[in-house]
Order: sequence, then structure tokens, then C-alpha cells
Amino acid sequence: MSITRGIAAKALALACLASVIAAIIIAHQSPAAGYEPSLYESSPFPVLLLVLLGLAGGIGVVVHEVFTGRYRESRTYLAGFAAIMLAAATFMCLPTIRNYATWGSADLLAHLGFLKDTIDGGHAGQSNPYPIVHSLLAQVAAITGLSAIQIINANTALVFSIFVIGVYLLASAILPDRGQRLIVAAVAAGTMAGVSRAFMVPALPNLWSILMLPLVFYCYFKQDRLPFKLLLALVLIVYPVFHPLSSGIIIIALAVIELPKPVYKRLLERLGMGVPQWMQSRPVLWPILLEVAVFAPWVLTRPQFQSNLSGFWSQLVNLSGSPELTGATEKLGKVNVHGIGIALLLMKMYGGVLLLLLLAGVATIMLVRLLRSGDRDVGRYRLLLLSILTFLALLFYVADYVGVPGAAIVGAERVLVYV
Repeated sequence: MSITRGIAAKALALACLASVIAAIIIAHQSPAAGYEPSLYESSPFPVLLLVLLGLAGGIGVVVHEVFTGRYRESRTYLAGFAAIMLAAATFMCLPTIRNYATWGSADLLAHLGFLKDTIDGGHAGQSNPYPIVHSLLAQVAAITGLSAIQIINANTALVFSIFVIGVYLLASAILPDRGQRLIVAAVAAGTMAGVSRAFMVPALPNLWSILMLPLVFYCYFKQDRLPFKLLLALVLIVYPVFHPLSSGIIIIALAVIELPKPVYKRLLERLGMGVPQWMQSRPVLWPILLEVAVFAPWVLTRPQFQSNLSGFWSQLVNLSGSPELTGATEKLGKVNVHGIGIALLLMKMYGGVLLLLLLAGVATIMLVRLLRSGDRDVGRYRLLLLSILTFLALLFYVADYVGVPGAAIVGAERVLVYV
């Protein structure tokens, strides 16, 4: 029976790969013609159907291998992951497959120019505010021989693979069972297709900085070992040059984890939960100080960030914030949208984020109940901290939307991507 199941799982994985490859062929033979209000709605229906089938089938293979325990003796789950990765990358690269020159404008074209300058000059110029990403992509261009525009179009699929690996590594510092880690990686890979618009927008350096955050937390949770401490220090030094916003998020996250340790200890004791040893120790300050030491001079000395700094200072001094809430209310009133209509609109606009937050809330409650019942697993405490960071990021978005002074300098949509 086990052999039969193994053959069936392999056959399903191969069928999923074939499904996605067929979708790529159909999409390539149906190039975009003229203006399309929606790239995905104008794509042939079989394309999206085949990609979705390949994605769902790949996830099904991984889940089957984990829940039957076959992943311990078979590598069939790797074929499932191959189908998931190919399906998600196809979904995100559909504009390129359908012969769009590129997807997006404005910032994306600026990054294309920075990349071409880096390739032609052999180094990132003084005016380049994000030299790390452009230097990395220039190296990819040198190795592969692809043009700058091809690299720009393919960069999402490239960093997507790094993200999935980073998520698996982070899960290894939290979850004790390898099967659980595989499920986490499969979910992370599968959900990327659902949020493709957020990852296909022109904010290329921010994309890289966001998708490499799991690696940062993995090294942070492993810093008791010297190799990981050195890797963490290296990543923290590089991150402000990656993107200042993500660097600021790291500073805030580490501060929220480390500085209130005495408060966390007392709270856990009041709730009848065990206090892990690393939470009983003194706050570890060197990662925060190192990140601030690189972040501050980089941001303060680059002319490209002066407008952001002056705007931030102006909002703090004048106690003014974003008028987004007021503006949105006025616009909705003009089209006679009130009450339940606003709630339905929010569900349509932010349904995916709200669903993820609902699941995170349920998971947080389950974690607290497990820890109160006597569970002392260190990984669960780490997961609880990450859930706290998720909700703090949501509060930061809300602060931006309602007009808290200083919050409007950071784009709300970007904060939702962090969430």
C-alpha cells in the first residue's frame, strides 16, 4: 500500500509540473495586445486554472508526505515543492511570460537605470540609495548574461526562492519537527501567489529587504552559537543599505523583544506560565546598537533621504499626520457608501490580510493556552514574540491611517506587506 501511495504521489507531482508548464506555454502564445485594465483577468482562463491546479496539487503532495510520515524515507515532497515554486513564480512572472516589456513604471524604471549604471560602471554610483540590491542583481546579470530588464523582471522569482528557504530556516528555530517545517515552507510558498500584486510593484529594494527578514530572525534566535552571531552581525550591518524602512523595522522589532524582558517575565509569571531562560537574562543590546550605528549615519548622510527626514520632523513639530482617514471618509460619502457598505468594502480590499490576522489571533490564543498548561518549549515562546510583532505592525499601519504624527512618512501599503 505504501509503495502504491508513493507512486501516486510522484505521479501527482509530475502532473502538477506538467500543468504549470502547459500554463506557461499557453500564456506565452497569448501575448498582451494593447491596453489591458487587468493583466490577470485578460489572461486566458486555462492559464490561471492550470497554475492554480499545479499550486494546489504541489501543496497536496507535501501535506500528504508529511501526514503519512513518508517524508522521512522519501524525497517525493521535493517534487511537490518544485511544483509549488514553479506555479508561484509563473503567477508572479506572468507579465513577462505574456511579453510585457515590464510591469509597472516610476520607481521600477529608476531601479532599471540604477542597475544599468551598475552593470556598465562596475560599481554602484554615489547617487544610488540602494546599492546592495543593484550590486547583487548586477552579479546575476554577469553570471547569466541576461540584460538589465530581464533581471528586473525575474528578480521577484529569484528572491522568492530565498524567502522560502529563509522561512524554513526560521521554522527550524521554532518548530521541533521537520514535518511541521515543511508545512510552514509550503504554506509560505503557496500564499505568495495570492499576494502577488504586493510583490510585483516597483519597490524592488524594499521587496528584497522584506523577503530576507526571516533570515534575520533565524540568525537572531541562533545567536548563542558563534557562527550565527557573526552572520547576524554581518546582516545587521548590511540591512540599512538594503532599505532603511526594513532596517527601522528590525530596530523596532529587536527593541520590542529585548528591552521589555523584565516586563515579559513578570507578565508570564502572573499568567502562570513558565519563563524561558533567555527571557530571564539581561536584554541583549548589541544587535540594536549595531543596527542603529549603521542606520543613523547612512540615512542622515544620503541626500535621497532628506525629504523623508524633513517631512518626519515637520509632522512631529506641527503635530500633523496623514489625512488618509478623513480623505477616505469624504470620498466614500460622495459615492453614498456608509455603514455596512464600508465594512464590505474593507473586506474586499483587505480580506486576505484580515484572514491572516484572524488566524494569527487564534494561533496566539492557542499558544498562550499551551504555555499556561505547563508547556516549556522554547520555540513556542519565540513564536509568541513573532505574533506580538505582527499585531504591533498592524497598529503601526492604523496609526498611519488615522493620522498619528510621523507615521505617514512610511507608506501604509508597505507596512501591510510586513504584516
